[in-house]
Amino acid sequence: MGNVSSVPGLVLLSKAWLGVSEPPRTFMPCLFLIFLLLFPRIVLLLMWFFSTYLQRAFHGGLLLPILGFIFLPLTTIVYAWEINNHMPLAGVNLVWLLIAVIIDLGGMGHGARSRSRS
Repeated sequence: MGNVSSVPGLVLLSKAWLGVSEPPRTFMPCLFLIFLLLFPRIVLLLMWFFSTYLQRAFHGGLLLPILGFIFLPLTTIVYAWEINNHMPLAGVNLVWLLIAVIIDLGGMGHGARSRSRS
């Protein structure tokens, strides 16, 4: 045990004792999730132009991604994520898909309700 760096606990303890701090960590997945929830159509366009993620999920078809872009953008993204990660559309994965549908439909319903009140 001649080398202190081979023992992780001692290295962390010595860094804390010497006042050396760890570099700050970035939380990019959270930032991506916020961007995805706020601007799903922009995310869909970026996915369409810069990757083959949607093409793999919808087998190269054009009609379903366009309809998803217009009516259910978040649902389209969640479905593509599940298909590309080889997840079955059952159980918890189906719950994620249904939550996306509810969020998409809630956004459309809110716009209709606010127009009727004016």
